[in-house]
Amino acid sequence: MAQKPSSVDAASCTKPVYLTLDTGHMGVAQQMADVLRAEKVQVTFFAANERTKEGDGSLGTHWAPWWKARAAEGHAFASHTWDH
Repeated sequence: MAQKPSSVDAASCTKPVYLTLDTGHMGVAQQMADVLRAEKVQVTFFAANERTKEGDGSLGTHWAPWWKARAAEGHAFASHTWDH
């Protein structure tokens, strides 16, 4: 993983940053969660129930523990529709 540029002062970052993540490919989900936790970044996940390689969709029972862990870490959630 690349190191943060030394010229960046996280305390001076006052504007929001928006990222889009395709929940249809949850193969990188744990890595993403690890990075958010390590960098102490809180996000709002706009989730849709998309087909995944594992389980019954990104909002199905297979992925429920992953989403619950993100909620426990303080992340927020919003709807990106049930199925787009």
